[in-house]
Parts: sequence; structure tokens; C-alpha cells
Amino acid sequence: MILEYYFCVLNYIHSDTSQMPNNRPQFISAFCIIALATAVFYFSKPYLPSKLFVQQEASVAIVMDSLMQQAMKDTSAVVIDSIIVEQDSVFKDSIAPRNNSYRLMQLSDFDMGITYQIDSTGSVPLPKALPLTSYKGTEYLNRFFEKLLELEENGNGSVRIAYYGDSMIDGDLIVQDFRSTLQDKFGGNGAGFVPINSESSSARYSVKHSYSGSFREESYMKGGGKTAPYGVGGTVYFATDSSSQVTYRSSGIKNSYRLNSPVLFYGTGNETASIKIQVGNDTTLIEKKLKGLGSLNSLPLGGGNLQQLKIQLGSAQDVPLYGVSFYDGRGVTVDGYSNRGNSGLPLSILSTSQMRNFDRKLGYDLIILQYGANVLATKAESYGWYADRMERVIDHIKLSFPEADILILGTADHGVKMDALVRTDVSVINLLQAQQKYAARTQSGFMSLFNMMGGPNSMPIWVNHSPRLANTDYTHFNPKGSARIGRMISNEIIKDYAIFKKRRTVEKAAFAKAEKDSITAANEQQQLNLPQDTITNTPSDQ
Repeated sequence: MILEYYFCVLNYIHSDTSQMPNNRPQFISAFCIIALATAVFYFSKPYLPSKLFVQQEASVAIVMDSLMQQAMKDTSAVVIDSIIVEQDSVFKDSIAPRNNSYRLMQLSDFDMGITYQIDSTGSVPLPKALPLTSYKGTEYLNRFFEKLLELEENGNGSVRIAYYGDSMIDGDLIVQDFRSTLQDKFGGNGAGFVPINSESSSARYSVKHSYSGSFREESYMKGGGKTAPYGVGGTVYFATDSSSQVTYRSSGIKNSYRLNSPVLFYGTGNETASIKIQVGNDTTLIEKKLKGLGSLNSLPLGGGNLQQLKIQLGSAQDVPLYGVSFYDGRGVTVDGYSNRGNSGLPLSILSTSQMRNFDRKLGYDLIILQYGANVLATKAESYGWYADRMERVIDHIKLSFPEADILILGTADHGVKMDALVRTDVSVINLLQAQQKYAARTQSGFMSLFNMMGGPNSMPIWVNHSPRLANTDYTHFNPKGSARIGRMISNEIIKDYAIFKKRRTVEKAAFAKAEKDSITAANEQQQLNLPQDTITNTPSDQ
């Protein structure tokens, strides 16, 4: 375009002078200035920044949390760590010593050049899951497995799981099928904790969730070092409109056909704050006061299993609102906490004391962390800096939920285009190593979504499978693929639990035998210690 402009100017300069206007000198002067500026730009280009303007990507960019952005800018930066401020000596002693004896997966463990053949039907079947031959840390889930065993053997009690993740679990994807599978095995009904509002509320299927009016949201994704009263999911909401209302409706997910025993969680209330609830199609409004003065309060909204619940919040302005729990209190439930763009690092911002308050009311037995997609976006050659930060994050989680075991889900496959083919990004293996490392050093369990999918170059197969199981960004699963992944994770947990149960049965049998042998030996020893009459007394001769 610039060359065309120059040719036009040259033609103009050398054209017939009789046709030229009187401002020819000014035009030539402008041309010289442009030419000089072009020359200056050309010769100074090597010394200019690589990007002068924001580049607009054709695809949707992955949004990263503020702590991830900070970590990318300075790999020596320290994550905001409320442990230093809040931990006391009792909980400080609960941090386990570091495990330095483990094997991490290596690039050589995988055939990165593997290709898949078309079968007789003309399609490529999904690759089989690869066994995880490196660190798993299953022994660090024993407390959780004990709770499942107690639940299975006694038929009562409850087990609760908090499942944290990024956009992979947006709208309860993966989590809803993970939850349902465990509830099939161990019992339980309800979709767990659902926030007052969320960026994925309209896309959620396990509970149909909508709202009206105005709300103010505070999120740890944007909060940095702010001390907002974040809830267990990293958000808190405030009704700012007299017409603020939230509606929950039951959906078609198995074991969540109804809104089971709803309970509202909120922060510090007052004598005048209240809500009005409408159950089902009943037009009667029931008013309930929000007068709890603790930093966390719970309010039952009705027993039984409801089909629809509307909550009018116009009279609860300035009261911190968190969400509603739907769970009948028996068997298993799973609370899904998703944030788009989350790397996992913002979990360090959550207040330890407030999380303990939530834990006292909810009672978590397992915390699952599924992160990775946003970390891979950094294209780092090594993720040691991420492992160091997540190690401190997990310490923080253990202080916040001291009775819960931790399970790290290693990243799924991520495809990038190489020579006209979509293949696994080598960064996936580097990140999996880092995730295994911080799992091992914090004595947490570890599972690899990459291995579950089939390992190298599996994501393109999931994308092109019929039916399609993943999106064409070669990163995210679609609803069908998410359902499959959710069941894979729960089945892996059930398999590990079965191994634990078998081992425990053997241990109990060995203990019972040892106890029996001990009693037998004690009885025999007692018999040996009885006094023996060696002289027979006979009447004396007269």
C-alpha cells in the first residue's frame, strides 16, 4: 500500500507542470517527510519492542487470574500467602513433612510420535487409557477411603467432596457425572453447593439457575490482596437492587432430579435483613430473617425435595451472600467450584478462618484440584516455578480443611498444529511433571487426565470422534466428552477404593487372627502357671 502511494506521488511529480496546482512545493515537502520517517522506522526496527500494538486473536483468548499474570512477570515473585498471617501453632504442626522419594513421569515414558489407524467402520476408535507407572500417592487418600468404607458398611453417614477447577468444569461439566457416578455407588442425592450467581449459570444443567435484578460480585480472581469476605468458591455476592432475585429449578441429572433440602449460606446479617422464598408454583411468599451475626451463617429454606425455589433478596442488601446447598445429607455429594482462567494460585487468597467455618458446616472429606489449561497457555519450558507456588497453595488448603485429603488431577492432553497435523504439545508432559511434584511433596493423591484420555496425540481423536467429544480448540471437552471424563475419574477412585478395601479386609483378618492367637497363647500360659500337686496326702499309719 505504501509503495502504491509512492508511485502515485512520483507520477504526480513528473506529470505535466501545466496541470499541476500551485501547492506543488508543499506536496513535495510532505512526501520527503514521509520518506524520511519510513527510513527511520526501517533502520530502528531491530531496536523497537516486538509488539507495539495489541494483537487481536481470531480465537477466544484464555483469561488468566491476576496471580498467574504476576507469576509470569516475575518467576521469583511470592504468591500472596495468608498462611503467614492466619496460621497458629496447632495448624502449623499439621503440615506434613516433604516427600522427596518419588518418580515423576518423563517424556521417554510416552511414544510422542504415535499415530492411530482407521478401523473397519472408517473411524478412529478412542485410544485406551495408559496406566500411570509413576507417582500416584493413593496411600494419602486413606482417610477419604475410610469414610467411604464406613458409609458403605453402615449404610448411613455422609461424604462430601469439594471439586475446584477452571473452565474445564464450567457449568458443572465433568463434576455432574463424577458426582452422579459416586452417588450410584454410595448413595446420596443433590447437586451440592450452587452459588448465588455465576458466569456459567445459564449453561448449567444439573440445576437450572437464573437471576434477575442487580448483584455485585467480588471474586478472588480479581481481588489480588484484597480482604473481601470470599466464600468457599472464591466469590461473594451482594444484592444491590430491590428486585434482586435468584431462581433454582431441578433438572434431569441422575440423583439430582430435585432440589434436595436447600440451605442458604450468608455472611454477617442484621435484625432488618430478610429474604422471601417461593416454593414451586405456590404464590405464597415465606419471609425468613437473616439475623446471623457470625462471619458465616446457614439458613434452611425448606425440607424435602423441591422442583423450584425462588429467593427474593431485595431486603438483604449489603449482606454477603454465598449460595445454596442442595443435599439430603446422606451418601455422597460433590460441590463444583469453577472459575474461568483460574490457575489454582488464587486459592491462596481464601481466608483460612472463613474456610474452617465453611468446613465445620459442610464437612469436606476430599478436595480435588483440576487445573492446567491456563498454565499451559504460558508456553513455559519448565513449570518448576508453578510447582513451588502450588505447593504453598496446597499447604494453605490443608490448613483450611484439616480433615480432608487432597487429590491433584494432572492436565488433559492439549493439541497444537505441527506440520499440518495436530499433535500433543510437549509442554503437557512438563506440566504433568510439575503437578506430580507438588502432589508428592505435599503428600497428596495424583491422577493424570492425560493418561486417562489415552496419552500422546489423543485430543485430536477426541475432537474427530463420532460423536465428537472435545472442541476444536483441542483443549476443552464438550458436554459428551465431559460426561465421559467425569465417569473416568469416579471409576478410577472406585477402583483405588476397592484396592484399599481389599487391603483393609486382609489387615482386619490378620489382626483378628493375631488377636485370637494372642488369647490362645495367654490361655495356654495360664494353664502352665497353675500350681501342681506333686505329693499325694495319705492317712498316717496308726
